[in-house]
Amino acid sequence: MLLHDVVVGKRDFQKFRGVIENGLFDDIIRLSKKLRNKRVLYINSNQNRGGVYEHLTSLVPLLRDLHIKIDWKAITEVPADFYEVTKLLYNGIQGIEHNFTLKEWKIYEDFNKRIAKEIEDDPWDFVLVQDHQMLGSSMQMNKKSRIKWIWQSHSETHNPTKSLIKQLQKYLEPYEGIIFYFPEYVIPGLNSRRLTTSSIAIDPLSAKNKTISIDEAKQVVKRFGIDLGRPFITQVSRIDSWKDFPGVVDAWLLAKKQIPQLQLVLIGAVSLNNIHAKAIIELIEKKAMGEKDLHLLVNQVERKDIKAFQTASNIVIQKSLREGFGLTVSEALWSGTPVIGGNVGGIKHQIVNGKCGYLVGSIEECYRRIVELIQNPNKAQEMGQFGREYIRKNFLLPRLMRDELKLMVELMN
Repeated sequence: MLLHDVVVGKRDFQKFRGVIENGLFDDIIRLSKKLRNKRVLYINSNQNRGGVYEHLTSLVPLLRDLHIKIDWKAITEVPADFYEVTKLLYNGIQGIEHNFTLKEWKIYEDFNKRIAKEIEDDPWDFVLVQDHQMLGSSMQMNKKSRIKWIWQSHSETHNPTKSLIKQLQKYLEPYEGIIFYFPEYVIPGLNSRRLTTSSIAIDPLSAKNKTISIDEAKQVVKRFGIDLGRPFITQVSRIDSWKDFPGVVDAWLLAKKQIPQLQLVLIGAVSLNNIHAKAIIELIEKKAMGEKDLHLLVNQVERKDIKAFQTASNIVIQKSLREGFGLTVSEALWSGTPVIGGNVGGIKHQIVNGKCGYLVGSIEECYRRIVELIQNPNKAQEMGQFGREYIRKNFLLPRLMRDELKLMVELMN
């Protein structure tokens, strides 16, 4: 078996009353009642890490609490050749050219045939595919299958390579519904009647995002050697070239010339055999040249402790060069901390420029905004307060729940 059940705990949707607006709460209850006799399957390619994993860990038990028959299955292991092809596919969706061979497409489709076979053995009403690795599985199904397929794209898809567009159109043709984060992410040439837009969102009541006091946050941060008597800025993300950790270091070093006491915390997650990430870490260390105020915390900070850094930091940075969404932006703003982010992808939708942080397009611009907010703490505090309310209205999980439930109800009819 390739797909395995993912075990999650129980949640109580009623606890969102008072956190979200009453109209949204009531909409979700109304829509969920229409789906109580339906079987819904979520599938993704990783069952223990990443933004999609965190999202489903919250979403699945909440939908179950609304008496919808939800299952969640994930791939635990994939062959090395399939992994390499899906990595190339991901890069192609992001706009990096690669001439796929027939052999590579056969590797991809053969694996998806195996996924499809496992799925069609059960009487699902809806299957929601959460990533590109299994995008091709719906076209491998028996044509008589009554399953309604939905693809939820979690990538920045506005600029796939020209050679890849036709292949994506082919794989997406059998899908009844397709969800993109934002209108500009819609892949060209798709049937518009099946499209909807709804971005991923954060769960404000999860252990990771639940509000903590500044004193609690400082106690956690202090354990990692951060000097609480001096300002510090933080970036949290996986370590890859799109997150531009080296650019953050450059901006910090420039800011440090005006604010010598400024500390930088880089929190990164990376697999031990990722040679590209290791090269980035080496570059960071080379740029910092032994600077003691750089705190490079690789695979050291547990998920539950990230909230403390997002709460206690003077500023959170997310200087991505490309970004499908960037959950850490919403997480930081929900923590009441202003964010300086790259003017790309989903970050542009989360940061109201000049209101809850700044959008930047260069190292120079990033450094100037860092200096501005460190030297104007009252302004930074006002931005953090604005940001928390903006996230409450636009990027909390119940809004996404409503959007997905609404789509399934529409497809039923």
